[in-house]
Amino acid sequence: MGQPPVEVVNATTSVVSDARGDIETTGTEPLGLFEADTRFLSRWVLSIDGQRPTLLSNDVPRYFEAEFLLVPEEAAGGSRLRVTRNRTLSQGLRETVLLSHQGDTPVEVTVRVDADADFAVRSEAGGAPAHHGIAYRRIERDTLILGLDGDGSHRQTAISASAPAELDQNGLTFRVHLEPRRDWSVELLVSLADGTASAARR
Repeated sequence: MGQPPVEVVNATTSVVSDARGDIETTGTEPLGLFEADTRFLSRWVLSIDGQRPTLLSNDVPRYFEAEFLLVPEEAAGGSRLRVTRNRTLSQGLRETVLLSHQGDTPVEVTVRVDADADFAVRSEAGGAPAHHGIAYRRIERDTLILGLDGDGSHRQTAISASAPAELDQNGLTFRVHLEPRRDWSVELLVSLADGTASAARR
C-alpha cells in the first residue's frame, strides 16, 4: 500500500498491521499479533463482499488503540458504506468492525475476516517460524482455535465474535442485512494462551 505499518502496544503484547489494519506475512515487515517474541496471528484480513476496503485514514489515539476508516471498493447494490475498525489491546486483542450504511435502500453485505497463526519468532528475519511441533486448528462451539503443540510448550490463539458468524478453519464470515441509515457492528476477541506461562489471556 506504500504507507507505513501501524503498531499498538500494551505491556508485552503488540500488533503490527498494514495501514488499513490487515496482517499478512507476504511483505518485508514483520506484521502480526505478538506476545513477547512469538507471533499469535500471522493473518488477519478484512474483506467486504470479497474485496478488501480502501483506506481513508487511520489514527493511533493512544499507544494501545488504533482506528482505521475504510470504504469498500464496490459496495453492494450501489450502497454507500463506511467501515471503521477500532482496535484495542486490553486483556487480549479486541477489534470492533462497524459498518455504517448511508444509502437509501437496504443492502446485503458479506463481511469476512481471514485468520491464521504461524507462531513464528519475531526476532528472526521475516518472522520465519522457529517453534516446531504439531499445528492444529479446530472449531469449538462459536470459537476458532489455532494452536501449536511441541518443543515442551503449548501455544494457542482463540478467536470469537459478539455476532453470529459462519466459522471455518480459515476465518469468520458474517451475513449482514442493513436498512438505510443504519449501522451494524461486531466485536472480535482474540485470546492468547502460552503453555510456557500456563496462562490464558482473556
